[in-house]
Amino acid sequence: HIQQFPAAILFLDISGFTSLNERLAQLGAAGPELVSKHINSYFASLIKAVSEHGGDVLKFAGDALICMWAGETPGSSMDNLTSLTLRAIQCGFDIQTRLDKYDSNEGFSLTLHIGVGSGELLSLWAGSKGSWEYLVSGEPLAQLRTAVDNSKTGEVVISTESWHLVQEYCKGEPRGNDIYVSEIISPIPISRTKTIKGWPRGDAEAA
Repeated sequence: HIQQFPAAILFLDISGFTSLNERLAQLGAAGPELVSKHINSYFASLIKAVSEHGGDVLKFAGDALICMWAGETPGSSMDNLTSLTLRAIQCGFDIQTRLDKYDSNEGFSLTLHIGVGSGELLSLWAGSKGSWEYLVSGEPLAQLRTAVDNSKTGEVVISTESWHLVQEYCKGEPRGNDIYVSEIISPIPISRTKTIKGWPRGDAEAA
C-alpha cells in the first residue's frame, strides 16, 4: 500500500563524466575496467558518508545519487522535518568537505553539486516475487530541479521550503529561487532515521 511520511532528500550530482569518457577512449581496452574502479571507489565513499549520517541511498540515477532521511507518519511535528532537513544538510557539508573532489591520478577528476529538498513523500513497493521496486514521489523531489542546478562545485544549495525549516540553524544567501547554505550555526546529533518498511530487500531497487 501507499505510505506517506515527511522526508528530506539529498541529491548528489557528480560532474566530470565527459572528461572521464574521453580518458576511457584514450586508454583503449583497459579503459572500462580502470575507470569503473575509480567510479566504484568514489560511489562507495559517498554511500558510506550518507549511511554514517543516518540516511538511505534510494537510487543511482546515472551520474547521481538520490538519498533520503525519512520521518514518521504524516502530520508529525514540523520539528521532525526540520531535524531531517538539518541531517541531510550536515551530510552534504561533510561530503563537500571530505569528498568534494575525486582525483583519479589517471587524467580525470570528479566533483559534486548538492541539492536538498524537504516535504511529504509518497512511497510504494511495486512488482512481484523476484522483482521489486521501491517507488517514491513528492514535493521534495520536485524542489531539487532548481536546487541542484543552482549549486556550484563545493556548495550545498537547498530549496526555499527547506530554508524556512532550518533558517534558525544555518546561514545562507539567495541562489536563484533557492538558498546557498554557507554555514551551519547549530548542528544536531547524527542519528538513524525511520527504517523503510521492507527495506532492504535483496530483489528490490528504488526508483
